[in-house]
Formats: sequence, C-alpha cells, structure tokens
Amino acid sequence: KWEQLPDLSPTGMDVDATWQPDDPGNLPLILADDFLCTETGYITDIHIWGSWKDDHIPFLEAPEAVEFTFSIHSDIPAGGATFWSMPGDVLWVKTWTPTPDDVEFVESPPEDWYNPDTGEWINDNHFWCFKYNYILDPEDYFLQEGTEEEPIIYWLDVQAVPMDPNPACRFGWKTSLDNWNDDAVYTVGNEPYFGPWIEMTYPDGHEFMYESIDLAFQITTEEGPTNEYDFGDAPEGDGAIAYPSSGVTGSFPTCKTIGPAGYIQHGFGENLAWFGPMVDLETDGNAGACPGGCFPSYDLDECFLDGDAGLINPDSYTIDATGAVIPCPGATAGSSLGIICNNATWGVDIDINVTNNMPVDGYINVLFDWNQDGQWYNDMTTKCAGIVVHEYVVLDLGIPAGYSGTLSGLLPLGSTFQIGPNAGYVWVRFSITDVMIGLNDWDGSGVFEDGETEDYLLFIEEEPEELDFGDAPDPNYPTLLVNNGAGHILDGITYLGAQVDAEPDGLPDPNALGDDNNNLDDEDGVLFVCPLIPGEQGAVYVQASTSGLLNAWLDFDGNNSWDVSEQIFTDRSLIAGWNSLNFPVPTTAVPGVTFARFRFDTGGGLGVTGIANNGEVEDYQVEIEEDLHDGLKMHYHQWPDTTSFGLDVCTMEWRMLADDFLCVESGPINSIHIWGSWKFDEMMPDNVIFELGIWSDNPNGPNGWSEPDALLWERVFFPGDYIERLYDYVPDGEWWYDFYGDPPLIFPGDYNVWEYNFTIPDTSAFIQEEDNIYWLSVRTWIEGPYFEFGWKSSPNHWNDDAVWLDEPARAFWQELIYPAGHPFNLSGEEHVSMDMAFYIDCHPSNPVNFIISKVGTNITLQWDPVLCASYYNVYSSTDPYAAFPTGWTLEPTGTQITTTTWNDPVSTAGNKKFYRVTAEN
Repeated sequence: KWEQLPDLSPTGMDVDATWQPDDPGNLPLILADDFLCTETGYITDIHIWGSWKDDHIPFLEAPEAVEFTFSIHSDIPAGGATFWSMPGDVLWVKTWTPTPDDVEFVESPPEDWYNPDTGEWINDNHFWCFKYNYILDPEDYFLQEGTEEEPIIYWLDVQAVPMDPNPACRFGWKTSLDNWNDDAVYTVGNEPYFGPWIEMTYPDGHEFMYESIDLAFQITTEEGPTNEYDFGDAPEGDGAIAYPSSGVTGSFPTCKTIGPAGYIQHGFGENLAWFGPMVDLETDGNAGACPGGCFPSYDLDECFLDGDAGLINPDSYTIDATGAVIPCPGATAGSSLGIICNNATWGVDIDINVTNNMPVDGYINVLFDWNQDGQWYNDMTTKCAGIVVHEYVVLDLGIPAGYSGTLSGLLPLGSTFQIGPNAGYVWVRFSITDVMIGLNDWDGSGVFEDGETEDYLLFIEEEPEELDFGDAPDPNYPTLLVNNGAGHILDGITYLGAQVDAEPDGLPDPNALGDDNNNLDDEDGVLFVCPLIPGEQGAVYVQASTSGLLNAWLDFDGNNSWDVSEQIFTDRSLIAGWNSLNFPVPTTAVPGVTFARFRFDTGGGLGVTGIANNGEVEDYQVEIEEDLHDGLKMHYHQWPDTTSFGLDVCTMEWRMLADDFLCVESGPINSIHIWGSWKFDEMMPDNVIFELGIWSDNPNGPNGWSEPDALLWERVFFPGDYIERLYDYVPDGEWWYDFYGDPPLIFPGDYNVWEYNFTIPDTSAFIQEEDNIYWLSVRTWIEGPYFEFGWKSSPNHWNDDAVWLDEPARAFWQELIYPAGHPFNLSGEEHVSMDMAFYIDCHPSNPVNFIISKVGTNITLQWDPVLCASYYNVYSSTDPYAAFPTGWTLEPTGTQITTTTWNDPVSTAGNKKFYRVTAEN
C-alpha cells in the first residue's frame, strides 16, 4: 500500500529514535514520516528498517530485544505556525515487542549515524541493518479512509525502547531515497505525543546536506469496505421533530452527511454482530434517507418491518408526516417501558435479541434520552427523589464471541435500571460495537468496524399520583386520610432531608415512627439540637432539597392537638441545604413527651391538615424538659451544638471571643459554664488558664454590628478554680475553625465536647441589671506544650452574631460568622450568624459563718444569707461521717426554710447531734 525503501548505499543514515528510561542524559526521541492514502482499507502490517549505533545490538546478540511504539496521526499541513507539515491528532497507537521471527538481517555498507536533537553526525558508524515486520492482530487494525477523489495524508510515528539498559544501545530509523511530500520530523517526548514537531534535513557535511530526510517503511492494507454500512435512525437536523408534544427537534448523531450532531456507523464490508435476526446496510442514517428530507419519514430502519429490528418488548413508536406519534406497524398502542422514576427489569419490561459472530467479544451500550432534549448526554438536573438518573443505562456490557440470545441473558437475573422522571416518549439507542466505548457520558456517535445500532421511540407512563403522609399518632393528631391528615404530592424535587418515599395513607404510630419503619427511612429532614425547656429557646436544623417554605407546629401543652398558637414556623423561607432555625418555648409548656409536625412545600400557607401540591410532611416525637430553675430568670442558656455541624472557634492568649445575652431579671452572676473542644482532641487540661469578662453593649458598632463596649467585670481562672467534664462525644466529628489556620476550616477537627464550670465567690459576683444587654468574653492561656482550645458554637441565636478581637494586632471587633465551606455557608455568604455555647446563672454556694447556740434543750442555728438561695435545708445526724444525704435526716422533714435561722428543741438530755445546712435554688 505504501513503500519507501531503505537507502542501503554509503549515503544512508540511521536517525536516532530511542528512549532509554535508564539514561537521563539522553532525551527521548520520536521520529515521524507522512504517507498518502488513496484507497480505504485496514492497515494490517507495518515494516521499518533500522540499525543500532556502533552495531551495539541489545545484549550483543538480540536485535528483537526492543519495544516499539507505533502511532498514526492526522496531518497538519504546512503554512500554519511552521513552514513544514507535521503530525496532528493521535488516531491510533500500539506498543509492540518483536520476536526473533519478526526480524530480518539485511547486509549494508558502512552507514552514518545521526541524532537530530544534538546534531551529532558520525560517518561510517555501523554495518548491520535489520528489517522489523510488525504483523497486526485483526482487532488492532487501523482503518485508513482515503479515496482517489479525496485522498488523506497520515503520519507514521516510531519510538524504540531497548530492553538492554546499557546507554550505548540506541536504535536508528533508516533513511530512504524515496521522497514524498514534506520532510520527516522529530521531537523530544513520549507517546502518545501531540506536538509540536521539527523538520529533519541531512546534516552539514553530508553528501545530501540540507536536503529532505525521508524514512524507510512499508505499510500493507486489506481491501477496503463497500460504501454501505449500518447507521442509526433517530431524528437529527432542522425540522426533525423528536418530541412533537414539546416541539423539541432531534440532535441525535444519525446522519453522516448533515448536522448538527455527528453520526454512528458500523461495518466495513461484513457485519458479524447485530440485534434481531439480521443486519441491513445503508449508505446513510435513517435507512439512507439522509441527506435531503431525512425526517420525516421516521424510523425507516427499525420501524420498516424488514426483519432487521431486534426489540422484543416493549412495543415501539414512530412519528408520521403530520408530527403525530403512532405505533410502529404491528405494535400495540399504549405499550410502555414502565412508570416514571420506577425500575424497569431486563427480560420483563424490556429486552432485545443479540447475536455476536465476531471472533472476539463485543460490547453493548444503551442510551435513553430521559430529559427529552433531543440528545444523549447526562443531565445532572434529571433526578428522581433527588438522585440523578443517568442517560447511559448500559455501559460496555460484554457479549461473548458466539453468543446468540437476549440482552437480559447477559445480565444477572432480575437486573434493573431506573426510568427517568419525564413521562411521554423517549428515544433509545442500542449499539453493539467491537471495541469498548470507555466513556461515562457517551453521546451515541462513533465509527466502528463491526456491530449495529438500532434506535427506538418508547413510551413512559406518568406515575399515578403518589403522596407522602405523616405518622403522628391518630386520632389524637390528624394523620390518616379519613381525618384529613397532612399529605404532599411527590414531585421528586421538593422534600425534606436527603430522600422521600410515598405511602397510600398516613402511618400513625405511638412514637411517630410509622414512616421511618416503612420501606425507606425518609424522616431525616429535621434535627432537634437543644433541650426544649419552658421559657427558653428551641433550635432545629432543617434540610431542604430546594428553596421553599416551612410551616411547623409543636404541641406545647400536651393536649394531643396542634393549636393555632402552637405554630412555631409560618411560611419560613428555606434555602436548599441545611437551615439553622430557632423558636421560643413558652413558659406554659408542659414537660413530657409530645409531638411536632413539619410541612415543607413551595406554595406555603399550609395548615396541619390537607393535601399540598408538592413537598413533604415529617412528624416527630419530642420531649419538653422540666425547668430546673423553677421559673427563676437568673440563668441564660445557649446550648452547645453537639451534632456534626458543631464548630469550635480557636481562642488563645491574644484572641478573644465574645457573645451577647439579655438580662431579664436583676441579680448576681456567680456561675458561668462554657462548652468547647480541643483541636484533634489533643489537650493539657491541668495547665489551662481561662479569662472571662462581662462587657456592656455597644448596639451601633463602627462596622454595622453590635459589639462589646466597656469591660464591667473580669476574672482569671487558674487550674483548680474550675471544674471540667467530658460533656459529649460526636461520632462523626465536628468542625475546627482558626482564622489564621492553614487551612482555616478542618473537618473532622475533634470529637469530644467538654464543659467547663466556673464558680465565682459571692463577694466577687457580677450584678446584672434587668433589660440590659451584656457580652460574655472568653480567652485562654496554656502553660507548657502548645494545644489549641475552641469555644463551641451554639444552635441558639439571640440578637447579633458573636464577635472576635485580636490584641494587639486588631483594635476593633470582627463579626463571627460560619465560614465558607461549612454546611451552613456552602456558598460563602457574608452574614451567616454564629453564636457561642454558654450558660450563666446564680448558683447558691454553701452557707458560711455558722453560729450555734443552746438555751436549755433548745438548739438555735444561724448563718449568713447566700446569694441566689430561695430556701435552705437543714440536715442532722448522730454520725458526722455518715454518707450524705442518705445517712442524714432532713429537719424538719419536707420543710423548706426561707430564713437564715432555725431552732431544734431537744427532748432528751445527753443526746448529741451534728448539723449540715445547704442552700437551694
């Protein structure tokens, strides 16, 4: 097919084409020369001539001990960036190691050696020449496609890697006196190589100095194929309506002679693999109707009843000249693949006959245009229940050589795939190829040596309306349809949490777990993240699949109904993702187990009953806890976030964090609790110094947010001045945040949550005044090894965000927000509020300054008043070492003493009693 014979005269040269991986001093060289194709056919073998520098054959006697990489490229003509033509796109590449039978010895006179990169030219360098004969396996054949009318230029590239690691062992490709077109070229690199290249001419001093170099090779081909192949017949081009109901035109790769897409073509003469009983051939897509008025008519191949179609079920459809969808001849109107977002089972809902008479295994690929946009590409917005449905349904499924049967017979029994979310008609492409496609987003185009493609228009049914219902106990709460229970029509887009399922009716359960235990546990959209205490703030994290509106209720009074006054969220806007929300728990809330209902949709205005057009309802059993402070308002809670959303903000000697709180009753603060964690849970608890401060409020800070103003109280706590305890463990870990860290945000940064309790002597307590806003500040010092402590974030939010201050580097307070990358701020917004976890109260200390007096048999106890004590308990025992309080008697039994004095009339002389007094809140 092509021949450039070697120059075996004294003017012949061998041009270095070697890569020695073990010789970094010599760069890898690739040589290439062009050839012309005027007749389509398979390249079946390649022959090159070459010699070894200084006749240093690998291992001194094994010229076959070399690995060649051959590649074929398209042509970049001269006149562009360079004055010479060069190889373009890589079209084919193979690596070959010859056997001794593949190498022929050829005698030659002394010949020259030339390295085009270094310019090294050695006259009369070697004597031995070898011809290397690469006979390709049929599955490795390359199809060259030129004709006499439209010839095509290709380039052959060669690179040699000797198996002998000796740097002296270098292979050279022999020059040829047969010159065609432009010069041969070289480059420094490794295959596959994509350019640029440098032209080669004979070196200075050679007889042919500066003339073109061509290289010696032969290429052999088989007879080319006919002009008939197998093509697809899905609609392509202007006016080719793919979906009449929407007016979408087809851009499926079908027609070779028109656009806009590419085309798919099989076979170069004989096709040995097909669908159905046979394969018919055509000159272009749609049974040869392209070009011209290709569509309509449609399905001139598979819908033509010529015995070619292999589809067993379901029945297929076509589009007539008026744009109406009609069944193919012999098909049944109404036959469908299945219902949207349901599974289709191979062998039950769909199947096709397959035959592979190729001598090698073949591959099946199947594409569905689920989003009905007229092309086969994965669309990440095409989802069922929040999960993407890929248009690539079967990827490179192997067909053993000699197989004849159904496609389902190649799959495990009961194999399924998910149908897309759009009802109506969908174009499907089945392809058999002799090579793997190897892509996860194939568009259905390509040219293949064997196989067949069949395209079908199939019908998908609209799913009967499916609803999601609640599972709170009914009849107490309206859950069942008969009681107008809350329900949502599922649209596959709008829901809470990560998933949603349907049920035919409500699933009432004593613990609101009916939906959780039904098939798919989809009750995952709401997290209650702090205790529910009367008079305090509740907090929930809510995950939404898309933006929408939330309505929610919580039965605070426990009367088994959701009253209008118990609605905690009314058309609250949610963004897609996680939302941190707060709501007040009324002081009248009744402690105990109760229930909450959350309803999410895009329309809003929902009540606790009725059907919504989209979205989801989730019911939860929750518990309202006792107010341990019996109504006293000296305390203030911002609970720690002990979920995987929790974030610990690094504080240290030169960095102070602060958060604000509201005083609702005047009185002392003599107990402060904070929560936090240690980076990577590495800590030195005995060497931590805490500085706590209380500040007045500046409501109009210079940066637009409130901030601490004047320092009103400050105290330093050394080890031994506070109590620490492990508060919680978060199995999935929590976030660590350091403004100057690298990186600043780490997950997981820690797992353990610690509580630190600071008790302040009554004489040093800070006296807060009702209706004032104060700020609590925290910073730490660590003596000894360097460890980092972070103040924990809180799901509770009040007023403005927490703030931070660097001293002395920064002289003003900075707003503290969730950083970009945290689940609450994935988009990097500027104001995503953050609050810190702390608890302040007035905790009574033990009474002091006892005075015991005895008059006759009457004993009188007196002690100093204790801050925050609402009453006192007096205990007595005849054994001062008895366990307390089990070994002591409450005097008088069950009575709370509100004064600071107590009398004990002793009835029997000679008795001894020991007394203990406790202050209670």
